[in-house]
Amino acid sequence: MEPAHLPKYDIIDDVHFLILRYFNHGYTSQLTTIKELTNKIAIFFSDKFLITIRKEDVPFLKVIRSKHIENGHCNTAVQVVTKIIWQALETFDDPAERLSEQVDFYENQIILRRTNNDHVEALYFIKRQASVSHKVLLLMLEPINHIRTNPDDEVALQDVRDQHLKIQTLYNQVLDDVNNLMNLYVSFSAQKTNGVMKILTIFSVFFMPLDFYCWNLWDEL
Repeated sequence: MEPAHLPKYDIIDDVHFLILRYFNHGYTSQLTTIKELTNKIAIFFSDKFLITIRKEDVPFLKVIRSKHIENGHCNTAVQVVTKIIWQALETFDDPAERLSEQVDFYENQIILRRTNNDHVEALYFIKRQASVSHKVLLLMLEPINHIRTNPDDEVALQDVRDQHLKIQTLYNQVLDDVNNLMNLYVSFSAQKTNGVMKILTIFSVFFMPLDFYCWNLWDEL
């Protein structure tokens, strides 16, 4: 029942136990922890039953029930679990696209030299959110790899693996882009500082002879 549990897999006798996490779409830019960005769903299942445990309503469970179970498209617990994992992964798709769009915006601002401290802070939060999601997705690989299906259901499980690879690649790209942008910002800031120091050095050299003249004049007096 611990809300901050990370994704995992375990088996006791013939009962499988999974913990999955899905992205919480109550999104704000200041959320940066696993507990804030994602929610947990625990699953117990065997050949005879499937039980889900969660603290909040999970919208995609209703979709799975109406679209796949009630219509007879899912006849086994493993098939239902496969659909749940796919839907949990799908919740990370839109946030990844949103982060990617934000990175593109700040890239334009940095290239055009229109940056300020707020932009740097925004890049930090983007990096934190992408890093948290990437970590969750990496841990989701364990329960995915432990799912065993019949040959007839292998296509659905392969879809889950492909979905996982796609989403993880998106967050990898966001992390790489943010790191590159932050390095570029530091480089531009260093260039600006060097330019200011160069100007100050030129002015100091320009006024240096006047200082010498004043000191010489004082000596003569």
